[in-house]
Amino acid sequence: MIDDVFTYGGQGLGFVAIGLWAWLAMTAPALQAWILARYEDELGFGASPSASAPARSARMGLVAGGVTMVALLCQSIGFAIPD
Repeated sequence: MIDDVFTYGGQGLGFVAIGLWAWLAMTAPALQAWILARYEDELGFGASPSASAPARSARMGLVAGGVTMVALLCQSIGFAIPD
């Protein structure tokens, strides 16, 4: 019974992780736009870079990676417990 909880819980978290990665990929700015926004002030264009969008993307990447690791751990435990 406990192995099913870990196995199916890990699968559920895996689906959540896939959704987070997909959302992160769809909302990420283009690489050129991200580089220009990050280094706009250093290039001397006069406007200050928007630090909130890259910081939010970095945090969501960490969250998605963490959920992925927990899903893998739960599934590993679920598959290792004998029936």
